[in-house]
Amino acid sequence: MNARSIGLLLTLPALALSSACWADTGLPMLVLVWPSYILALIPVIVIEAYVGVRKLGLSWRVALRICTVGNLWSTLLGVPMVWLLLLGVEMAVGVAAYSLKADAGWQYLLFPFQIAWVGGESVWIVYAAFVLLAFPFCAASIWIERKVALRYLPDLPAERVRSWVRDANIWSYVLLVAVAIAYPIAFGNDAT
Repeated sequence: MNARSIGLLLTLPALALSSACWADTGLPMLVLVWPSYILALIPVIVIEAYVGVRKLGLSWRVALRICTVGNLWSTLLGVPMVWLLLLGVEMAVGVAAYSLKADAGWQYLLFPFQIAWVGGESVWIVYAAFVLLAFPFCAASIWIERKVALRYLPDLPAERVRSWVRDANIWSYVLLVAVAIAYPIAFGNDAT
C-alpha cells in the first residue's frame, strides 16, 4: 500500500460522514480530526502505556488497560465535547467580529479562536487548524485520562500518576502533530 492510498484510506471516514455541500460553507474540523484520532488510538495507547511502564514501573497489562480505557473516553467523548465548546467560542467570536465590523486583517488574529469550523481558499488553513486543535484536545485528554488513571491506581502517589498522564499525552500529541505537519511536506499538496 503506497502513501497516497493510505492518505485516501484516512479520509474515507470523513467522506462517509459527509453529504452534499457547497464549497463556501467551510469545513467542520471534527470530520477530519476525530477519524484521524480514532485511527491513531492503538499507537497512542501503546506509546502512553510505554511511558507508564517506564515512569511508574507498571506491568504492560495494567498500563495498556488504563491507557485503553482513558483513551477511549478522551477520544470518543472528550474530542467531540471540546470541539462543540470550541464551536461555541468560534460563534461568539464571529458574532463579536461582525458586530464590530472587523476587517479582513482581523481574520489572522482571530484564527486561533476559529479553528472548529474553518473556511478559506487554502488547504494550509486546514492543516494549521488541525495542529492548533491538538492543544485543547491534549488538555482535555490529560484531564479525562488523569481521572481514569487515578481511579485504577489508588495506591500510587497521585502526583506520580498525574505526571505520567501529562507526559504520556504530551508525547502522543507531539507525535500526532509531527505526522500532521510531515504529511503535506513528505507527500506534497497541489492545493493552494
